[in-house]
Amino acid sequence: MTIAQAYGKISQILALRESIVEAVANEMKPDIASANRRQMFEGKRADGSFIVPEYAPATIVRKQKKGQPTDRVTLKDTGSFYSKIFVTIASRNVFISSSDSKTGKLTGKYGERIFGISDESSAGLREKSEILLVRRIKSIINQ
Repeated sequence: MTIAQAYGKISQILALRESIVEAVANEMKPDIASANRRQMFEGKRADGSFIVPEYAPATIVRKQKKGQPTDRVTLKDTGSFYSKIFVTIASRNVFISSSDSKTGKLTGKYGERIFGISDESSAGLREKSEILLVRRIKSIINQ
């Protein structure tokens, strides 16, 4: 590849920068939602703090009967709330929510920060997004 050809490829990448970033972000949506679910199941909010208040005694009894964790608030009972978690990306901002009917009640009780990714959870996501970004750039260069 000549210097002129390399310069042309770099110019092409720079011109496509926003669409490349958007494509990678959209490809990462399922991973972001999964990371948020894992984080919730660990009993943590987006800022890394524990989800509080703790479960009520009646909830603990019900969860024990189901064999579910009671040492932390997981926000998972039937799985409906978790299954309806979705990610929206707009202007490089990531929004996470759930379309489940319990979402308003849960965010009212436990706070909006149940949605989001902690620094700890985002490390793996950052690594994967970098790999996807490099892959997209390489595919443009090799065209």
